[in-house]
Amino acid sequence: MKDWVARTLLRLYPAPWRREYGPELLDMLTARPLTAGIVTDILQNGLRQRLRLAEPSSLVGLAMLLIATVGFALNIAAPSPDADESILLRQHLLGSNLYILLLIGCGVWTHLRYGGELSQAGLAALKITFLAGIPVMLAGILMLFGILRIAVIGPGEAATTFQQHGFTYTYYSAQSYCWLRVADPAAHPLARAIQLTMCPPSPLGVFISPLLMLPASWLWGLVGGSLGRWIACGQRPLST
Repeated sequence: MKDWVARTLLRLYPAPWRREYGPELLDMLTARPLTAGIVTDILQNGLRQRLRLAEPSSLVGLAMLLIATVGFALNIAAPSPDADESILLRQHLLGSNLYILLLIGCGVWTHLRYGGELSQAGLAALKITFLAGIPVMLAGILMLFGILRIAVIGPGEAATTFQQHGFTYTYYSAQSYCWLRVADPAAHPLARAIQLTMCPPSPLGVFISPLLMLPASWLWGLVGGSLGRWIACGQRPLST
Protein backbone atom coordinates (compact mmCIF):
# COMPACT_ATOMS: atom_id res chain seq x y z
CA MET A 1 0.00 0.00 0.00
CA LYS A 2 2.79 2.39 0.93
CA ASP A 3 4.62 1.65 -2.31
CA TRP A 4 1.45 2.39 -4.32
CA VAL A 5 0.96 5.72 -2.51
CA ALA A 6 4.58 6.68 -3.12
CA ARG A 7 4.33 5.91 -6.84
CA THR A 8 1.07 7.84 -7.06
CA LEU A 9 2.68 10.88 -5.44
CA LEU A 10 5.59 10.59 -7.86
CA ARG A 11 3.14 10.86 -10.78
CA LEU A 12 2.44 14.42 -9.66
CA TYR A 13 5.79 15.44 -11.10
CA PRO A 14 6.29 15.99 -14.87
CA ALA A 15 7.83 13.14 -16.86
CA PRO A 16 11.24 14.83 -17.52
CA TRP A 17 11.66 15.44 -13.79
CA ARG A 18 10.67 11.86 -12.94
CA ARG A 19 13.19 10.44 -15.39
CA GLU A 20 16.03 12.34 -13.71
CA TYR A 21 15.05 12.38 -10.04
CA GLY A 22 12.18 9.89 -9.75
CA PRO A 23 14.08 6.80 -8.50
CA GLU A 24 15.82 8.81 -5.76
CA LEU A 25 12.56 10.37 -4.56
CA LEU A 26 10.78 7.00 -4.66
CA ASP A 27 13.48 5.44 -2.46
CA MET A 28 13.14 8.28 0.03
CA LEU A 29 9.35 7.97 0.20
CA THR A 30 9.39 4.21 0.73
CA ALA A 31 12.13 4.42 3.38
CA ARG A 32 10.30 6.73 5.78
CA PRO A 33 6.74 7.16 7.13
CA LEU A 34 4.43 9.19 4.87
CA THR A 35 3.30 11.95 7.22
CA ALA A 36 0.84 14.71 6.31
CA GLY A 37 3.72 17.19 6.11
CA ILE A 38 5.66 15.04 3.64
CA VAL A 39 2.59 14.54 1.44
CA THR A 40 1.92 18.29 1.49
CA ASP A 41 5.50 19.04 0.45
CA ILE A 42 5.25 16.51 -2.38
CA LEU A 43 2.03 18.11 -3.61
CA GLN A 44 3.48 21.62 -3.52
CA ASN A 45 6.75 20.68 -5.18
CA GLY A 46 5.00 18.59 -7.83
CA LEU A 47 2.74 21.51 -8.74
CA ARG A 48 5.71 23.88 -8.80
CA GLN A 49 7.65 21.61 -11.15
CA ARG A 50 4.66 21.18 -13.47
CA LEU A 51 4.20 24.95 -13.67
CA ARG A 52 7.91 25.44 -14.32
CA LEU A 53 7.99 22.92 -17.18
CA ALA A 54 4.51 23.57 -18.55
CA GLU A 55 4.16 24.80 -22.11
CA PRO A 56 3.16 28.48 -22.49
CA SER A 57 -0.01 27.40 -24.32
CA SER A 58 -1.04 25.19 -21.39
CA LEU A 59 -0.59 27.99 -18.85
CA VAL A 60 -2.38 30.61 -20.95
CA GLY A 61 -5.08 28.17 -22.07
CA LEU A 62 -5.89 27.05 -18.52
CA ALA A 63 -5.98 30.68 -17.38
CA MET A 64 -8.41 31.51 -20.18
CA LEU A 65 -10.50 28.44 -19.33
CA LEU A 66 -10.71 29.63 -15.73
CA ILE A 67 -11.67 33.17 -16.78
CA ALA A 68 -14.35 31.86 -19.14
CA THR A 69 -15.74 29.49 -16.50
CA VAL A 70 -15.91 32.19 -13.82
CA GLY A 71 -17.55 34.60 -16.27
CA PHE A 72 -20.07 31.94 -17.27
CA ALA A 73 -20.94 31.21 -13.63
CA LEU A 74 -21.24 34.90 -12.73
CA ASN A 75 -23.49 35.52 -15.72
CA ILE A 76 -25.94 32.92 -14.42
CA ALA A 77 -25.70 33.75 -10.72
CA ALA A 78 -25.50 37.55 -10.90
CA PRO A 79 -25.94 38.95 -14.44
CA SER A 80 -25.07 42.59 -15.01
CA PRO A 81 -28.19 44.77 -15.21
CA ASP A 82 -27.15 46.19 -18.58
CA ALA A 83 -24.58 45.63 -21.34
CA ASP A 84 -21.57 47.79 -20.54
CA GLU A 85 -18.26 47.52 -22.40
CA SER A 86 -16.67 45.12 -19.91
CA ILE A 87 -19.64 42.74 -20.14
CA LEU A 88 -19.56 42.76 -23.95
CA LEU A 89 -15.80 42.17 -23.91
CA ARG A 90 -16.18 39.09 -21.70
CA GLN A 91 -19.08 37.80 -23.80
CA HIS A 92 -17.13 38.14 -27.07
CA LEU A 93 -13.64 37.70 -25.61
CA LEU A 94 -12.50 35.06 -28.10
CA GLY A 95 -13.26 37.40 -30.98
CA SER A 96 -11.75 40.57 -29.50
CA ASN A 97 -8.57 42.39 -30.49
CA LEU A 98 -7.27 41.81 -26.97
CA TYR A 99 -7.54 38.05 -27.48
CA ILE A 100 -5.74 38.30 -30.83
CA LEU A 101 -2.85 40.07 -29.09
CA LEU A 102 -2.85 37.27 -26.51
CA LEU A 103 -2.52 34.62 -29.24
CA ILE A 104 0.29 36.53 -30.95
CA GLY A 105 2.07 36.94 -27.62
CA CYS A 106 1.81 33.23 -26.91
CA GLY A 107 3.20 32.49 -30.37
CA VAL A 108 6.19 34.73 -29.61
CA TRP A 109 6.66 33.08 -26.21
CA THR A 110 6.46 29.59 -27.68
CA HIS A 111 9.01 30.23 -30.41
CA LEU A 112 11.47 32.00 -28.09
CA ARG A 113 11.24 29.10 -25.64
CA TYR A 114 11.35 26.12 -28.00
CA GLY A 115 12.37 27.42 -31.42
CA GLY A 116 11.60 24.91 -34.14
CA GLU A 117 8.97 25.26 -36.85
CA LEU A 118 6.50 28.13 -36.90
CA SER A 119 3.67 25.58 -36.94
CA GLN A 120 4.46 24.85 -33.28
CA ALA A 121 3.49 28.42 -32.42
CA GLY A 122 0.31 28.03 -34.46
CA LEU A 123 -0.61 24.85 -32.61
CA ALA A 124 0.02 26.61 -29.29
CA ALA A 125 -2.49 29.35 -30.18
CA LEU A 126 -4.97 26.74 -31.39
CA LYS A 127 -4.65 24.90 -28.07
CA ILE A 128 -5.41 28.11 -26.15
CA THR A 129 -8.61 28.72 -28.11
CA PHE A 130 -9.76 25.14 -27.66
CA LEU A 131 -9.22 25.26 -23.89
CA ALA A 132 -10.83 28.70 -23.59
CA GLY A 133 -13.79 27.50 -25.64
CA ILE A 134 -14.59 24.47 -23.48
CA PRO A 135 -16.98 26.38 -21.14
CA VAL A 136 -18.66 27.98 -24.17
CA MET A 137 -19.16 24.62 -25.89
CA LEU A 138 -20.46 23.14 -22.63
CA ALA A 139 -22.98 25.98 -22.39
CA GLY A 140 -24.07 25.27 -25.97
CA ILE A 141 -24.60 21.58 -25.15
CA LEU A 142 -26.67 22.47 -22.07
CA MET A 143 -28.76 24.83 -24.21
CA LEU A 144 -29.27 22.21 -26.92
CA PHE A 145 -30.67 19.77 -24.35
CA GLY A 146 -32.87 22.43 -22.77
CA ILE A 147 -31.02 22.32 -19.44
CA LEU A 148 -29.77 25.89 -19.69
CA ARG A 149 -32.18 28.55 -20.85
CA ILE A 150 -31.08 31.76 -22.54
CA ALA A 151 -32.41 35.29 -22.10
CA VAL A 152 -31.55 37.87 -24.77
CA ILE A 153 -31.60 41.54 -23.79
CA GLY A 154 -31.07 44.47 -26.11
CA PRO A 155 -30.12 48.11 -25.58
CA GLY A 156 -32.22 49.74 -22.87
CA GLU A 157 -33.50 46.42 -21.51
CA ALA A 158 -32.68 45.26 -18.00
CA ALA A 159 -31.51 41.77 -17.12
CA THR A 160 -33.49 39.73 -14.60
CA THR A 161 -31.92 38.28 -11.46
CA PHE A 162 -31.17 34.64 -10.70
CA GLN A 163 -34.19 34.50 -8.40
CA GLN A 164 -36.36 35.53 -11.35
CA HIS A 165 -34.86 33.53 -14.21
CA GLY A 166 -33.20 30.53 -12.51
CA PHE A 167 -30.63 28.52 -14.49
CA THR A 168 -30.47 30.95 -17.42
CA TYR A 169 -27.64 32.53 -19.40
CA THR A 170 -28.11 36.23 -20.17
CA TYR A 171 -26.98 37.17 -23.68
CA TYR A 172 -26.40 40.87 -24.32
CA SER A 173 -27.26 41.75 -27.90
CA ALA A 174 -25.98 45.33 -27.91
CA GLN A 175 -23.11 44.14 -30.11
CA SER A 176 -23.74 41.60 -32.84
CA TYR A 177 -21.18 38.85 -33.30
CA CYS A 178 -21.46 36.25 -36.01
CA TRP A 179 -19.18 34.58 -38.52
CA LEU A 180 -21.87 34.93 -41.22
CA ARG A 181 -22.94 38.40 -42.39
CA VAL A 182 -26.20 38.97 -44.25
CA ALA A 183 -26.43 42.45 -45.75
CA ASP A 184 -30.06 42.16 -46.89
CA PRO A 185 -31.98 39.46 -44.96
CA ALA A 186 -35.10 39.96 -47.11
CA ALA A 187 -33.15 39.21 -50.30
CA HIS A 188 -31.33 36.21 -48.86
CA PRO A 189 -33.81 34.31 -46.67
CA LEU A 190 -31.78 31.07 -46.71
CA ALA A 191 -28.63 32.84 -45.55
CA ARG A 192 -30.66 34.57 -42.86
CA ALA A 193 -32.05 31.22 -41.67
CA ILE A 194 -28.54 29.79 -41.48
CA GLN A 195 -27.39 32.84 -39.55
CA LEU A 196 -30.18 32.49 -37.00
CA THR A 197 -29.36 28.79 -36.52
CA MET A 198 -25.56 28.84 -36.58
CA CYS A 199 -24.73 32.08 -34.75
CA PRO A 200 -25.02 33.04 -31.08
CA PRO A 201 -27.26 33.27 -29.15
CA SER A 202 -28.73 30.15 -30.78
CA PRO A 203 -27.63 26.99 -28.89
CA LEU A 204 -25.92 25.49 -31.94
CA GLY A 205 -24.22 28.81 -32.67
CA VAL A 206 -22.91 29.02 -29.12
CA PHE A 207 -21.52 25.49 -29.36
CA ILE A 208 -19.69 25.88 -32.66
CA SER A 209 -18.44 29.46 -32.17
CA PRO A 210 -15.12 28.42 -30.52
CA LEU A 211 -14.56 25.75 -33.19
CA LEU A 212 -14.96 28.32 -35.96
CA MET A 213 -12.19 30.40 -34.37
CA LEU A 214 -9.60 27.62 -34.44
CA PRO A 215 -8.26 28.28 -37.98
CA ALA A 216 -7.86 32.01 -37.29
CA SER A 217 -6.19 31.24 -33.97
CA TRP A 218 -3.65 29.03 -35.73
CA LEU A 219 -2.84 31.86 -38.15
CA TRP A 220 -2.40 34.39 -35.33
CA GLY A 221 -0.09 31.92 -33.62
CA LEU A 222 1.98 31.77 -36.82
CA VAL A 223 2.19 35.57 -36.79
CA GLY A 224 3.47 35.43 -33.22
CA GLY A 225 5.94 32.67 -34.12
CA SER A 226 7.27 34.76 -37.01
CA LEU A 227 7.69 37.72 -34.67
CA GLY A 228 9.45 35.47 -32.17
CA ARG A 229 11.82 34.23 -34.90
CA TRP A 230 12.61 37.82 -35.84
CA ILE A 231 13.34 38.68 -32.19
CA ALA A 232 15.51 35.59 -31.80
CA CYS A 233 17.52 36.46 -34.93
CA GLY A 234 18.11 39.96 -33.56
CA GLN A 235 19.45 38.54 -30.29
CA ARG A 236 22.03 36.25 -31.91
CA PRO A 237 25.61 37.59 -31.87
CA LEU A 238 27.14 38.28 -35.25
CA SER A 239 29.68 35.64 -36.28
CA THR A 240 33.15 36.81 -37.18
